[in-house]
Amino acid sequence: TVGQGCLPVGGPDSLWISDVSMVLLAILRFVQGLSAAGEIVTITSYLTEVCSHRMMCRGIALIAVTVNLGFLAAKAVAFTTEAVFGAEAVDQWAWRIPFIIAIFPGMVAVIGRRRLPESNMYLEAQKAQAESKKEDTVIKKVKAAVSG
Repeated sequence: TVGQGCLPVGGPDSLWISDVSMVLLAILRFVQGLSAAGEIVTITSYLTEVCSHRMMCRGIALIAVTVNLGFLAAKAVAFTTEAVFGAEAVDQWAWRIPFIIAIFPGMVAVIGRRRLPESNMYLEAQKAQAESKKEDTVIKKVKAAVSG
């Protein structure tokens, strides 16, 4: 998101910069969409692993509510930016402000995500995978000793 606000703008004498910016914008929007979808799917999976059965419906419903609140907040930021700077300034340069300011909620999300504990289901799956690798190693050593 922040990258979109930092894209260069070409003038009439440098159309190639505008072309490059448009390609970069398309790529950044694609990555942004994948990231948003990945976040929603990941947090849904995480909540189904860590929530009690009693709280699961509330947790999943909270995802839908917060996603829609995010869309509402984005509209409010766009409206506020236009109200503060004016339509002409938004068309020329002020459209970048919300994209650049997005670094702050992005940092909060990254910090929050890093502090989430792993779910018990994930830890059990990791342990089972590690034990499976140990068994594979033992089997290979036995085969090597027998054939050796």
